[in-house]
Amino acid sequence: MLQLFGMTDCKSTDTPEQPGLLLLKSNTGEPTSRPYREVLGKLMYAMCCTRFDFAHAVRHLSKFVANPGEDHWQAAMHLEIC
Repeated sequence: MLQLFGMTDCKSTDTPEQPGLLLLKSNTGEPTSRPYREVLGKLMYAMCCTRFDFAHAVRHLSKFVANPGEDHWQAAMHLEIC
């Protein structure tokens, strides 16, 4: 999955969510043109099959699938490298 989204050189993290991260529904930036839905689908698959600790973060990110912004994308990428 990291290779698919061009993140093979990233460092891993210990936590699925960034501490204190606040994502808002009313996104002030431009909607991202990145494959947010595709990333979320892959994260949901990982959550259901092997990574049960992703559940809260994936649920939280799924609320913004209609209008994701750059901050939502960054939160999804943080979860992906965990």
